[in-house]
Amino acid sequence: MKIRICPLQKIRRSKFFVALFSNHFGQKNLNSRTNFHRKSLIPLVGFWHQENVEENPFEIFPVGEQTFKTMFDEFETSLHFLLESSDSLQSFRCLFDVNSSFSGLFTSIQTYLMDECPKRPIWSFAAENSVSSTLNFALALTTSSFHNEMPTIFSPTPFDPIRQALAIQHVFFSCSTPLDILVDNLCPQKNFLLKISSKIPFELEKTSFFQQLQTEELLSFDDPIAVRCFVRGIDENQLFNRSLHNLPFSTSAELLSTFFNEKFGSKAFVSTSSWTDKFSGRLSNENFDRISLITALSNEPKFSANLIEKLNEDLKKIHWKTLSKRWSENEFDEQRFDELINDVQTLNEQSHQCFDQL
Repeated sequence: MKIRICPLQKIRRSKFFVALFSNHFGQKNLNSRTNFHRKSLIPLVGFWHQENVEENPFEIFPVGEQTFKTMFDEFETSLHFLLESSDSLQSFRCLFDVNSSFSGLFTSIQTYLMDECPKRPIWSFAAENSVSSTLNFALALTTSSFHNEMPTIFSPTPFDPIRQALAIQHVFFSCSTPLDILVDNLCPQKNFLLKISSKIPFELEKTSFFQQLQTEELLSFDDPIAVRCFVRGIDENQLFNRSLHNLPFSTSAELLSTFFNEKFGSKAFVSTSSWTDKFSGRLSNENFDRISLITALSNEPKFSANLIEKLNEDLKKIHWKTLSKRWSENEFDEQRFDELINDVQTLNEQSHQCFDQL
């Protein structure tokens, strides 16, 4: 089992992407033409994917924490090398599997990065849409909210890993706002979750962008207080039907900004970017050449409050005595379990209080 830590941009190396998945997932879904440095790949000694899963499973949060402690020298060497090679570091993007021990490994790496680069935001993307391990997700969420003071980004609807990777890759593209300021604009109260949404591909063959905005619920926003969108591959002649409308827009960003302000009001912070160049590249076995897409990060208090409330209710159904011995064997005792219950209860109260005040 391996993880990948690498700079996102080959030349500037201003942002880091930390992918925490099994090697099987990486080979199947993260196959790209990027040339990774050999020091960006870290094998997790003693763990395997699928073949020997019953012999030494990598399934619970504290196992990931213990793995980081055991292999600290390897992680520190790799991270230090890559950090020192970066010339204008802005932020970190961390994609982690929330249903396995990678949740605990991620929070350990997150804490390390906070100590090393305290002024750089760490954007954490919780992958897997149906959370099968309530404790893993709760521990990762509370760590990000209370210690890192960053919102966790969650995908509310199932879509395949290739499109998920593209959405994460593009959601920050061409952002004129510094990423440390963007997080304050998007989510000043860090206990909220952010939602990542996308339409990949964004079909405009038989309609215009303006008509799509009028007839469809764009990305299913639910009364957001902040939205940051990125639009790619929409030409000027696709914006609206000029025989029917005379609109003062020459880019999709201008049109989308006006639409958001009219629909959601002045309380919505909108930061849009458009890019008309068509993407050329191939991920895995699926071709995404010359497609249009739209991605968004949104702060929707109702979505956040409902998800945290469900997490809180699910935790109430769990009793310490029913947990497997692997939890206690990896330094997760009853006191820490009770602290987690209290932390999630606090998050739940805060999220509902904020939602009621809006």
